[in-house]
Amino acid sequence: MAYNQNDVVAQHWAAEGVSSAPDGVVELWFADDVPEPGVDHVVGSQLMQDEPNFMSGFTGYELQDDRISAPTTWKVWVRGQWRNGVRDDAALERSASRLGGAVGPSATVQVNVVDRETELFTRDYLDVQADPPCVLVIIGVGDEEPSRLVLDDIERIVREPDAPIVGTDGLVTRETRIVNPRP
Repeated sequence: MAYNQNDVVAQHWAAEGVSSAPDGVVELWFADDVPEPGVDHVVGSQLMQDEPNFMSGFTGYELQDDRISAPTTWKVWVRGQWRNGVRDDAALERSASRLGGAVGPSATVQVNVVDRETELFTRDYLDVQADPPCVLVIIGVGDEEPSRLVLDDIERIVREPDAPIVGTDGLVTRETRIVNPRP
């Protein structure tokens, strides 16, 4: 198991109609399929009872790629939908490579496609994201907060007329690794 908390420091841009930024993004990885993280555990059920005290919304989704993201203090998350509803992995990989190039040689880029075949993880008593993304591109920036110039370059690439994803927003986050995977 691995568990990261990513506190959202800023929503650098958002396409029209994109919901406001969340307060944070949690990354969880399990060795086995877990239909509802934490539900079958005493601590998990206590956490769920306490969630309304510190969360207003909860939307979880499973990704098709189960690789754990590279450790980095600062990340830029690009969330979006497929252009015209058409998945184009080759165009997305080319775009992701350019996004990493905007940051520099130390950048890590991970492309994640949301598995639309699985049900969203939600809580009846918390708000649900109206239109969850189809694609997440996580750009690991390093130990220094990304500059405005870097963020503007990322936004420019994402908003190009032939970009493979649309309706994007860009979240700047600071990562805290809570549980690290065992070697």
